[in-house]
Amino acid sequence: LLNFLPLQPSLRLTAPIVLIKDVPAGAATGYGLTYRFPREARVALVPIGYADGYFRALSNKACMRVRDVLCPVRGRVSMDQTIIEVTKVPQVKVGDVAEIISPDPAAPHSVENLARLASTVPYEIITRLGDRITRLNVS
Repeated sequence: LLNFLPLQPSLRLTAPIVLIKDVPAGAATGYGLTYRFPREARVALVPIGYADGYFRALSNKACMRVRDVLCPVRGRVSMDQTIIEVTKVPQVKVGDVAEIISPDPAAPHSVENLARLASTVPYEIITRLGDRITRLNVS
């Protein structure tokens, strides 16, 4: 029966960028300094972390989208924040929206692809999203 229903992914998770910082070549980020920048870069702080259900296993693996540019996660995902590199995003500013999960199944930050990166199943990506995340039904 489900194969005949015209279902499509609809979950989209976003958060505002709350801080932007330029970092010099050689700087490192994340607990344990797990990512070192090979050249000067611009980074942004997105207020979502493993306490919200964004898997720590996505550290240095996942990406988010800002202004239609894919931005890699840099360093370890922290309890309530994640650093992304926004060097390639023109005129990025505090308040810009970071798309954390895309409804597009082909996107690298879709539920399915995040599950693959975290070595889990899509259902776990969705069910781990915490109570601090505001939910809106959009028609």
